Amino acid sequence: MSDASRVQVVTKSMAIDLTPLNTRKEPLIRTDERHGYLAEGVAGRMIKIEVENQQSNAEIHRAAAEIPAKAIEVTRESDKSPIDDYTRLVEQIALNELAVKDSLNMIRNMAKTNDAEAMEHLKDIKELMDSIKKEKTRRDAKSAAILAQQWKESQGELDRLLLQPSGTELLDVPHGRLVEVFRTLERNGEEVVALQVKLKNRLRCLKAKDTDNSKSCWNYPARWKLNIC
Repeated sequence: MSDASRVQVVTKSMAIDLTPLNTRKEPLIRTDERHGYLAEGVAGRMIKIEVENQQSNAEIHRAAAEIPAKAIEVTRESDKSPIDDYTRLVEQIALNELAVKDSLNMIRNMAKTNDAEAMEHLKDIKELMDSIKKEKTRRDAKSAAILAQQWKESQGELDRLLLQPSGTELLDVPHGRLVEVFRTLERNGEEVVALQVKLKNRLRCLKAKDTDNSKSCWNYPARWKLNIC
């Protein structure tokens, strides 16, 4: 429908160039000579790769220090997947509801001059509204899954809170507000992970035997200075 806003997802494919790096034509040589050249070439490349892959002690320490933080980040990614689905659905529903509102305003003006065309567009809007209804059902299911995940380790406390009489009415918090809270928590979590990486690097440097490498690890902004007893 040309008059109503539509949200489309465009998937771009990426082509990978598999052309060999060395495309020059080699002269014809005997089989035994070719094998000798190939062996020398392979050995040379292996030596070159080995030399290029040499790491200093400080680099190894830094890589080792980042492993625990990466593990924490992977765990956080797996834990927040239902939240990602929930926020995506909330944002999609908001966009579609805005499209329905704009389209209805357009149809009201169109009906003044062309009832048939207005009715045709109204059918398309009805389909979009049905789609929104289904998305809201999925959204509510995702929110229930998030609650179940967050309280799975505290089932007893949850049961106690549900049985406790409440003196106030339930608060009707908009889904958009919940998404804002999730976004804020996500940003805070990313900052905490970054601080964990920095702290682990500092601790690794304190244990390093190389004095020069250890000193270089402390080149950071003044705001990161720590008071070490």
